[in-house]
Amino acid sequence: MSDLYDKYFKLPKPSKPSTLSKLTTPSALATADTETRDADDSVGKDSKDSKDREEALSSLKSTIENGGGGGEWKEQLWTCVRLWQGEEFRTAGRGKMHSGSTAFTYSLKKSSRNGLETGELIISTRKQAKTVTRSSVELAMENALEVMNECGYVKGPKKLGGFGSSYLYAMFLEWGVISASDESEESED
Repeated sequence: MSDLYDKYFKLPKPSKPSTLSKLTTPSALATADTETRDADDSVGKDSKDSKDREEALSSLKSTIENGGGGGEWKEQLWTCVRLWQGEEFRTAGRGKMHSGSTAFTYSLKKSSRNGLETGELIISTRKQAKTVTRSSVELAMENALEVMNECGYVKGPKKLGGFGSSYLYAMFLEWGVISASDESEESED
C-alpha cells in the first residue's frame, strides 16, 4: 500500500545529473549520454514551454471571449492543464479565522497498463493528495464562465461547485481566465 501511495501521491524528487565515471556498461553509457543531452536541452526547453503556455492560454481566452466555440474551450483548457503540471499554485485561503493559502502542485495520472493519461489530476499538498477528474475541471470552468457572465467576477471557489474547486479556482485565477473581484468597484474606491 505504501508503494502505491509513494507512486501516485508523493511529489517527484528532482533527478541529479549522472556521472560518467561510475558507468561501465554500454547501455549505461547510452543512458548517460541521453541524460546529458536532455540536461543541455533543458535551457531552451523553458523558453519553449513558456511560449507553448502563452499560446495555449491565449487560445483559451480568445475562445471563451468569443462565446466558447461550441465546447472547443474544453480541449484548450485541458491543454493548459497539461502544460502547467508541476508548477506551484496557492489556494485563496480561508479568511481571517483560518490558516492562509495552501501551496500545491498537480500532475496528470497515467495508466499503469499503457502509460496514457487517465483524465485525472493528482493534486499534491504537503499534507495530502487528492484526485480530480477531467469532468470536474470542465464543470468548474463552466460554472466559472456562467458566474463571470452574470457578475463579471467569481467571488470564491464555492461558486465553482464540485470537488477540488479551491485548487481549480487558484489555477483559473493564475491563468487569468477568471477574475476574483469586480474591477470597476475597486477603481471607484
